[in-house]
Amino acid sequence: MAVGGGADQAGALMLATCDIVHEPVQSVHLTEKVIPVEVPDGVWVLDTGASNHMTGARSMLTQLDERVHGTVCFGDGSRVKIQGMGSVVMQDRNHGHKVLTDVYYIPELKSNIVSLGQLEEKGFKYVGENGRLCVYDQERTLLISAPRAGNRLYVARFGLAAPVCLLAHSEDESWRWHARFGHLNFRSLNKHGHWFANCSESRESL
Repeated sequence: MAVGGGADQAGALMLATCDIVHEPVQSVHLTEKVIPVEVPDGVWVLDTGASNHMTGARSMLTQLDERVHGTVCFGDGSRVKIQGMGSVVMQDRNHGHKVLTDVYYIPELKSNIVSLGQLEEKGFKYVGENGRLCVYDQERTLLISAPRAGNRLYVARFGLAAPVCLLAHSEDESWRWHARFGHLNFRSLNKHGHWFANCSESRESL
């Protein structure tokens, strides 16, 4: 491949790499062993048997990717429609923001379910003892403390941050990076920010 062309070719290359790619609709069909139970508004069930985070409450999601759709079949044989995937912004004990990503939106679902397996897969840790389940984030900060209910389910009310339209915060640099990194929590973004700053300083010194 010949190298050359000057500014015009560089401009063409930049335009090519900045083209918007429209992703196709994602169709998913899930089978869950869990049997959903109806819970009061704002209450989440923490479940080791659930493979995915799910909610029937649109108001809890900061955004909704409506390209994701499909069905989920539960342990009781019921089948309901998936009508999107979004994120839930939670507040930890230090009032920092943590983002629960890849939450399926299922309007017919009367439960809010947190998959502990999905959390563990992303570096979270959970410990159950003395009738309480504690969930810690990747930095081992206590995120959720849930008591065991009479039906042996662990339920909790999250400290939710108000749903935020990311476009409304497009002038806020931290929210732009939050979106670019797949809604990574802000503490981790801070660490990335320091790393990028150090890299920039190193390049400038060369």
